[in-house]
Amino acid sequence: MLKKYQKDGKIDEVSTNAIGRIKQMKQLYKDDPDMMETISFFMMLRKLEDLKTERIGEFRKNVALKIQFRGEEVNVNLEQLKIYAEMMEKFINTTKFFLNPEEFTKKKKR
Repeated sequence: MLKKYQKDGKIDEVSTNAIGRIKQMKQLYKDDPDMMETISFFMMLRKLEDLKTERIGEFRKNVALKIQFRGEEVNVNLEQLKIYAEMMEKFINTTKFFLNPEEFTKKKKR
């Protein structure tokens, strides 16, 4: 997406490191709450190994992972995983449409 923005002249260059690219995405999508939520989720996933985590529950519906992220406690249970999956599906479709709107529209009509 950043390369397309660079090609369109909206940014001068694409950052070479991940944090720089995240900052560029935040700047470009600062008015889009869905994209900002997805970026925050991505940041959490990047840091997941280093974050304080705790298992909650032992079986099926009661199983959850408690994560300390940015001073907040995030409980990742089956319902939260469903929300994350829907968010990522929306992000993927938005990205596909952004990169190739004609092709994406053709596939939707089928």
